[in-house]
Amino acid sequence: MDWYRHENKRQVRINRQGEMVFLTFPILERQEWVNHLFTTRMGGVSEGIYSSMNLSYTRGDRKEAVDENYRRVADALHCCVEDIVCSDQTHTTNLRVVGRADGGKGIIRRRNYTDVDGLLTDEPGVYLAAFFADCVPLYFVDTKRHAVALAHSGWRGTVGRMGRCVTEKMKEAFGTESVDLVAVIGPSICQACYEVSEDVAEAFAAEFRRPGQEQEILQAKGGGKYPAVLCPPGAGVKTIKDPMLHRYYGEGGMIRCEIEIHGCHPKLSEEEFARLRKEKGNYLDFGMENPDDYYMKDVYLGCRRFLDVLTAFDEWDGKNLFVQGGSQGGALAITTAMLDERVTGCVANHPALSDMTGYL
Repeated sequence: MDWYRHENKRQVRINRQGEMVFLTFPILERQEWVNHLFTTRMGGVSEGIYSSMNLSYTRGDRKEAVDENYRRVADALHCCVEDIVCSDQTHTTNLRVVGRADGGKGIIRRRNYTDVDGLLTDEPGVYLAAFFADCVPLYFVDTKRHAVALAHSGWRGTVGRMGRCVTEKMKEAFGTESVDLVAVIGPSICQACYEVSEDVAEAFAAEFRRPGQEQEILQAKGGGKYPAVLCPPGAGVKTIKDPMLHRYYGEGGMIRCEIEIHGCHPKLSEEEFARLRKEKGNYLDFGMENPDDYYMKDVYLGCRRFLDVLTAFDEWDGKNLFVQGGSQGGALAITTAMLDERVTGCVANHPALSDMTGYL
């Protein structure tokens, strides 16, 4: 199997069907017998922290919402929910061959298997489903024998050579030859954003030992213990616009976390942010009639939960924890400091929201 990049060509296509936004890969689209997609968070019916294309039944979302989200995915794939077979991921390299008899498992039927991070099939009309946050999706298509595989490769799966495990299993199950394979590495966290502990780094160094490989995979960071700063945003639905501040704070010896409060990926297009601004334009008033539904209550508690993230870093000095913001961010900084006694300093520039009623 030859590995290559498409230079100066789009490797991923952004698709829209109604409200649903999903990704496809042109190299797989050339296989006319293969339907595939990679969902985004947009286009579903889930609300709140699950907004909106949530496909998990185990995180507290309403079953009716998840059912509808799967129906929309099936519609985009031109199949039925009964045709989809779901993995049961636990960061293994375990694989399972499935067929039409497994249709609907994980959605409308209970799975009769556990600890499966990759699925394979050569039966037409079977749709494989796996789930990803920052881990790596691996798509495999045998163009000659019309067999496919989909695998979830976290760091444990990568150290365990998940890609090789899949190709070997495809050869065993279907007679697949590497020369007939087309493979895609789907969206995942980038190297610059994926910080690991020393034991994980050691596991990679032990497995990937070709000359220069360790230096290519691992980028060492300096040690030390540092103060941490949480920076809530000003008003509006918008991206994080000044990432250079992270470098400024970092060079000054501080850990800085700037957050977005509406569940939007900061790299969404301006068109997507414009659409979301229309949907959430009056968010400060959402749910005011009921304390349990108040939109900003989730924001306040979300800011506090981000302090848990910051204080979990081994690099935090264990003493100095600050919140800083301006306008709406100033109000959120004050509120967050009030809610958490770990906060040792608060900087609020012209704080807003002072004339609003709020629920906690």
